[in-house]
Amino acid sequence: MRQRVEYVRFAELQRTPLSIPGLSAGLTAARLSHDTESGAATYFVNAAPMWIHREAGAFNTEVEILVVGGDLSIGSATLERGSYIDIGCGEVHGTISSKGGCAFLLMFAGQVRFTPVNSASEPERVQRIFAMPWGESPGYEGRSKQETPPGLSVKFLRRDSSTGAYTLITRHAPNWYDPKLESHETWEELILIDGDYLMGTSGMVTGGTYIFRNGDIPHGPQASKTGAVWFARGNREINFDYSEVDWAQPMIDTYLSRTDLFENPEAFSPFGEWKS
Repeated sequence: MRQRVEYVRFAELQRTPLSIPGLSAGLTAARLSHDTESGAATYFVNAAPMWIHREAGAFNTEVEILVVGGDLSIGSATLERGSYIDIGCGEVHGTISSKGGCAFLLMFAGQVRFTPVNSASEPERVQRIFAMPWGESPGYEGRSKQETPPGLSVKFLRRDSSTGAYTLITRHAPNWYDPKLESHETWEELILIDGDYLMGTSGMVTGGTYIFRNGDIPHGPQASKTGAVWFARGNREINFDYSEVDWAQPMIDTYLSRTDLFENPEAFSPFGEWKS
């Protein structure tokens, strides 16, 4: 199991060389979380301009990539800011490179190595997030569609039909809030891509914040004054167990009425605009 990681400003972390067996050197990364048993890990990675790995091949574990800046090519597919790809365990793909440099989130489902092969089939699951329509958040166990706080929308990037594991993007409208505390049976990996967010007694967080926690840790109340976009992952379909506390709504009211915290809106969007 991964250790709990709360509210790390990952864009500000120091990067060190990222060593992946079989993959070319030259990437630098900040490791955001790591499972010492399975080897699963999440990194914030930078590729320098003209970085390249020339051999086709395959990873021995599932790999997810979200590009937040620059460009990254995998075979003939070019991923720019707002592109996501899920590469299956053993799926063969072509050369990996970056022409102008790239910043991306890199998620491994287990201990990783890269094995070169002589041929490649191009990945088919590149998702262009900005071109996808926002949809309503569906109902879940413990929270029906009608009980979902208004102003919440979603884009699904990955759903495993056998396990319920998911990867998605959520958008919270300006002045959105939920006064309840919630917990889940799945672990949650959360990356605030854009905006502001109040997370209970932990206070305000802004774009570029990373969280990993076991779902059974109650969290809330929650609110966003300018709106927020989260990248989220879990290892099974999420469910909700709610509780209520009398101090939640006064905290939300105070947060949403503040103006001094929001005088520099550009500070909330280190990767540009993602809310539209």
